[in-house]
Amino acid sequence: MSPHISNDIRICVLQNGNMREVSVHYNTRTGDTTVNGRAFSEAFPPEAPGYAAAAPWMVLNEPIRFRGNRYVKYGRARVLGAWEVERAGEYQGTPLFREAGESGDPVVLYIPVSPGCVFQPYQNIANVAAVRG
Repeated sequence: MSPHISNDIRICVLQNGNMREVSVHYNTRTGDTTVNGRAFSEAFPPEAPGYAAAAPWMVLNEPIRFRGNRYVKYGRARVLGAWEVERAGEYQGTPLFREAGESGDPVVLYIPVSPGCVFQPYQNIANVAAVRG
């Protein structure tokens, strides 16, 4: 039987409307990830408020409005570091993020879809039209 090996690692989650890294315990033998003895999926469920993966507007690929601009789903979901984004606002209870340090209206909004800093990008429709001609 192989020895029990575990590691303390950090995972990005949505907490109180902002992205944060939290310490978790990962057991390499069992593959279990826990937070203070609780399963990670119980402590930070993907269907928790703020994550938009199951939001009807996300599922239906509907455009969203933010600061008078329309944004559309753009490409595939991607992982970003908590330090790479900052809170820009909110849409129907879901926090919206932009690139850290970006000024003016965001070109791309990043919408959290699941723990691990997984975001679905939404691009300003004015920029999509300019690229497509």
